[in-house]
Amino acid sequence: MKMHRSLLDQIVKPAHIIALCIACLFSPVLLSAQTATIPLDSLPRNSRLAIWGDSITEVTLYPRYVEMYLLACAGRKDIKVCTFGHSGETLAGLLNRQSDLEAFHPTIVTFLYGMNDTQYSVYTEARGASFDTTMHAALAMLKSNGVRQRIVAGPTLVDDTYKSIDFFKGADPHGLTAAQSQNATLGHFRDFGRAAAIETGSAFADVHNRMIESYTLAKNGLGPQYDFGMVHPAANGHLMIAYELLKTLACSGDIGTIDVAMKGEAHASAGHSVVSFSNGAIVLDSSQYPFCYHYDPFNDKAANSLVSILPYLPFSQDLNRLVLKVSHLDAPSAKVTWGSETRLFTRDQLMKGVNLPEEFSHTPFDTPFARGMQAIADKQEFENYMIKGTSNYNGNDNGGNFDANMIAIHDQKDAAVKAVLIPVRHTIVIVPIGTPDTVAPVITGTMMAYATVGQAFTYQPSALHAPTGFSANGLPKGLAINAATGEITGVPTERGISSIAFKATNGNGSGMATLTLSVTTPLPDRPVITSPDAASGSVSMPFAYQITANNKPTHYFATSPGAKGIVPPESSLPAGLTYNTATGLVSGAPSAAGTYLIQVAAMNESGVVAKLITLTVKDR
Repeated sequence: MKMHRSLLDQIVKPAHIIALCIACLFSPVLLSAQTATIPLDSLPRNSRLAIWGDSITEVTLYPRYVEMYLLACAGRKDIKVCTFGHSGETLAGLLNRQSDLEAFHPTIVTFLYGMNDTQYSVYTEARGASFDTTMHAALAMLKSNGVRQRIVAGPTLVDDTYKSIDFFKGADPHGLTAAQSQNATLGHFRDFGRAAAIETGSAFADVHNRMIESYTLAKNGLGPQYDFGMVHPAANGHLMIAYELLKTLACSGDIGTIDVAMKGEAHASAGHSVVSFSNGAIVLDSSQYPFCYHYDPFNDKAANSLVSILPYLPFSQDLNRLVLKVSHLDAPSAKVTWGSETRLFTRDQLMKGVNLPEEFSHTPFDTPFARGMQAIADKQEFENYMIKGTSNYNGNDNGGNFDANMIAIHDQKDAAVKAVLIPVRHTIVIVPIGTPDTVAPVITGTMMAYATVGQAFTYQPSALHAPTGFSANGLPKGLAINAATGEITGVPTERGISSIAFKATNGNGSGMATLTLSVTTPLPDRPVITSPDAASGSVSMPFAYQITANNKPTHYFATSPGAKGIVPPESSLPAGLTYNTATGLVSGAPSAAGTYLIQVAAMNESGVVAKLITLTVKDR
């Protein structure tokens, strides 16, 4: 997982050399041109980051990684992020949808571009010139709207599985495969983007070259079957995109440093505080998280998982350093336990510093990290509804028409994300080789757990020094502990947060820790809208339509293609009508006759569901 060498050291396959050479041959600018970065530390407090792009953005994987990193890993909870992804879109289409961005009032914008602009065909000068013109127009639009910080990102890459004729129009005159030809076209667009960034004082994230390098290294290491998806990257490809964006933000990568003097004291850098230190065991509270590659067990099972690309992408080395340094170690080596895993390191390694996220696959942060990622995913799903769901019907592709109600809900979801990212208590235990096991147990592992009312729950703690018995005080109703193994099992019956005093005992004494257990109620199914498909009214006459839905909606929305605006209005309905987001009542007195398509929607904790209704307004 730590090996990473340069592209020049590793690229040996002729097919890759051909593709790279052809891309360079036709490139309109030098690849070595320098572009600016936008240091994260330079972003003022309460900056607003808009992540803009096509369906690769709408999938919300790389935006999720970027947002989680900025909030939890870099500790910038003041930053507000909104994702603006729209499937099937070109850069020209995104430019037409600028009202979406303006309603968010971003101070910094990233945009990932190019895949759809290629038209999945052989590169032509006319296509390149059109893309170049649109790129400059997009950057000029952002500048004119006061967005002083801009990151041009992309385009991405297709891997060698890109062979279907459905995705490739026309034979390449140079005899290239579909993948090589598509990547050559994308290489041109990369260079247009780099040149435009230089000319306009914008930053440039070279996603394309990053994917070429990491993908080539991975195929050499893992075999020709390794892939990251065709047009849509898998998790490994999205991590490459996030890496380049975070590097362009000049993130330091310093998650924290923990200094332990075995015969003295322990200290930690900002973002981490030492709770206690005794007998080589240091207990910390950390508000800054390392990036957890194994947070999703389903992704771990995939061949193109996050972790699969780590040996070929220097994410840990450059962006994810939580370093343990140990001095005054008398033994030549020591076992280090972090969470449920133990690793052996030499005295020299520990003195120099061990990067914990790089050395340990699972961490005490995995569970809280997953909770944060889920909260961000929920927020970004609502963003997709605002950006695409409210506009992409009845041929209306000229921008969203979200209103003040939706902005208010988005603010609430943003606050909910940040509320989830609470400090994590974790323990690091350093045991020099040769130390007699004559000390009391030390409880390790993740001391944060989550359960659901009515669902089976299991929690297995980790403890060192051979405990012979366990106990726990403060368990919620429905749960019990196995005194021999320490395993907590059962079915919780009530929601709430419990602080459980957990104790492990052996012949040398007892070790204690506090387990925080959050029990929530099950999420309902998504709403099903049950109100009528049509409504009618008359000009200037009182009108009412009640949105109804099952599965306990918490909010309702109603939008119409003809009622969008740059500044979110009070309502996104035809003139004279408003809706109540709490009750679902659409009311007022319509001011103009006509037939309107209205999209009504209901939302609960599981997501938003919408359907179209027809509103007929007659003259009096």
